Amino acid sequence: MRFFLFSLAISLMHCTFGQMYVRKKQNIGFYTGGTFKDAQFNTVSVGLTRSVWNYFEPEIGLRATLPLSSSEDYTQPHNVYLTGGLNFRKSLWQINQRKIGQSCRGEIVEFFVAPEYNLLIKSHTDRYDLGQFSLRTGLGLFHYQSGTSKRSKAWNVKAQAYYRFVPGPVTNTMSIKNEFGIQLRVFRFKTYNFLK
Repeated sequence: MRFFLFSLAISLMHCTFGQMYVRKKQNIGFYTGGTFKDAQFNTVSVGLTRSVWNYFEPEIGLRATLPLSSSEDYTQPHNVYLTGGLNFRKSLWQINQRKIGQSCRGEIVEFFVAPEYNLLIKSHTDRYDLGQFSLRTGLGLFHYQSGTSKRSKAWNVKAQAYYRFVPGPVTNTMSIKNEFGIQLRVFRFKTYNFLK
């Protein structure tokens, strides 16, 4: 009888103080990154995104092209674009799997491809095209952690390396050309306590 009462008390304490957070579908993300040209930081981009059905990440943001000459003022961007795209992602494999306490952790490598459109909204000259299509593709890396803590369920951070391809012939009126870049994406998911 004492064992039964002790087990019941432990179970009630666990239900009273336990927390088991579950991730909801609602989320919002922020991304920032840039591209390189001639071993210099050439552009910077920022924007908003979200994760839809674990495979799609629609995004909208701004892209600014910086002057490359060291004699020019780096605070004044040459061209500013309004960009929109749809990021298709697929997880490939897990790396660096480890167990820390009761939690399993590791990193996941993913492949992504993102068709995008860049609309020129500000330029220091009128010789550039007003809009350009491009295709961004590359590999991403993000951390995962099992468990039910609020922090592990609410946040997701991804680092991406990509190559941007602009279809068609390269012309002098194009300010966006084929280039390599990096990007950081941070997602915040809504969570709820499953035990309440």
